[in-house]
Amino acid sequence: MNKPTAYLRLFRFELPFAAGVCVVLSQVLALGALPPASVLLLYGFGAVFFISASALILNDLFDIESDRINAPERPLPSGRVTPAGVVILFCIVSIPGFVLSYLISITVLLLAVVLWIVALLYNWKFKKAGIAGNLMVSFSVGMTFIYGGVSVGEPFEVLVWLFAVVAAFLNLGEEIAADVMDMQGDKKMDSKSIPIRYGAEKAVNLFVSRPFFL
Repeated sequence: MNKPTAYLRLFRFELPFAAGVCVVLSQVLALGALPPASVLLLYGFGAVFFISASALILNDLFDIESDRINAPERPLPSGRVTPAGVVILFCIVSIPGFVLSYLISITVLLLAVVLWIVALLYNWKFKKAGIAGNLMVSFSVGMTFIYGGVSVGEPFEVLVWLFAVVAAFLNLGEEIAADVMDMQGDKKMDSKSIPIRYGAEKAVNLFVSRPFFL
């Protein structure tokens, strides 16, 4: 893997792409049709794509110790990229997320800043905090739908909020499942994750095997 490819791998493109798709879906749900201007659709998709990508890039920096065990092939623990390079890339990728949000509206820019700050706090302080960190990630996932509604001037559309809540709850189960798989490395970084505190079996039974909203 050459260095440019290693840096591109930090994006984990499928996840920012999925976040952008959620924005587009919520725009359609809010309006009952595609946004009147395709540029609005593209700005919304692009803004959340870059905000999400910046969060994932930063995540690799704070996960380096656990990744040495859980995913040693990742670009940072494998030595293919440097911590300084990751920080620079994080800053560069954040900029278009803010610019595209601003081009939609100031309100959308403020929402993008909130999502960016939540991601920063999660990676910096709350990833090891257990359920609090899981809830922050799930909040961000649900907010991609709210972002879409706000971007087309329909912040209170009931269908958008319904999808946001369902997405957040489903993601919470995925977060707990990921913590179960990452237990070995997370123990090294003194994580307070649900499976570490209460055991993998209990975490799966309570949080993963059934939807939270049932």
